[in-house]
Amino acid sequence: MEIFHEFEKPGNYNVMLTTWSDPPFSCVDTFAIQAIVDYASENNFTMPNVFTPGKAENGVYIPGDLFRTTDVSVVYIDITIFTRTGLKVHQFEGNIRDWQGWDGTILNSGREAPEGVYYYVITRFNAYQDSNPDRNQPISRKLMNGFIHLYRE
Repeated sequence: MEIFHEFEKPGNYNVMLTTWSDPPFSCVDTFAIQAIVDYASENNFTMPNVFTPGKAENGVYIPGDLFRTTDVSVVYIDITIFTRTGLKVHQFEGNIRDWQGWDGTILNSGREAPEGVYYYVITRFNAYQDSNPDRNQPISRKLMNGFIHLYRE
């Protein structure tokens, strides 16, 4: 059995795991630990540099990768992806949990973006102090950019 919990806000948490077995043996065991959840930092927030999106083949969509981060310590993200010539191919602004990622299609057309190198710019806002984040009052704001290589099989 795998147990997973995602802490959505930074802070100190007391985590306790209690297990028990059914009768006739009825054994109980408890384990406790203090978890310190810190803000995301520029050192541990990463984006992939290569991805292979899905494709349509004979009218059937074959799923592939999405370009996105797995870091969920960031609440708000503003990302724009461009071709090498500056054509905007993807844009998202909002809660990172609502962003599905870039699927390799061109913005507002649904056409597949060709293989090649793309440039991304991210203005990301770290975790907020309450559950209703004000994007104008982030705890910290970081501008990131980089290149991604889109490959099609």
